[in-house]
Amino acid sequence: MLPSALGQVHPVHRAPSLASLSVTGITAVIVLVSALAQLDPVVEIYTWYSGLGAIGVIAMMALTALAVLRFGGRRGPGVRSAPGAARASGGRRAGAVTLAATGLGGLGLFVVLGISLANFPLMVGGTVAAIVCAALLVGAFLLGAVAGPTRSTGVPEDGDAGAKTSAGEAAADAEEPVGGADEDPEFTSDGRRR
Repeated sequence: MLPSALGQVHPVHRAPSLASLSVTGITAVIVLVSALAQLDPVVEIYTWYSGLGAIGVIAMMALTALAVLRFGGRRGPGVRSAPGAARASGGRRAGAVTLAATGLGGLGLFVVLGISLANFPLMVGGTVAAIVCAALLVGAFLLGAVAGPTRSTGVPEDGDAGAKTSAGEAAADAEEPVGGADEDPEFTSDGRRR
């Protein structure tokens, strides 16, 4: 849901330099505001942000495991992916063992998330801080849920090309398979069964 320019990489170093500079700028603003508010660096700043970050990352990883299971279960093992992803993954979806491992990992992540949420006030230094941090996380999730579908459908925003993040990705997806035919005659180039 962020501008596609943040996904661009440096032409020589292949690093996401614009994204890195953006994170540096946002972090500098947060640190400046925290310093102006005269927050304690250890008791408040570090505790709040590390607790918020830990819960956010655990929640993202748990939700990603659910997304993998849903995607893999809906498409089934052995079903072709989108053209660009097919080349990267060998043209096949993950098998049952991979989905089972993802399910177990996701279950473990949800257990860790539950334990972390039960101890969230301890992680961030108090009940009020926990409520504020939880509200920020829920707000970010809701913003992504509302704004994300617009980006994932490829609807152009601010003149960008939708889901494509680089000219190389767009060119890779536009490439024809060797010989001009699908690699697997059972599927079309966009992953649909013939």
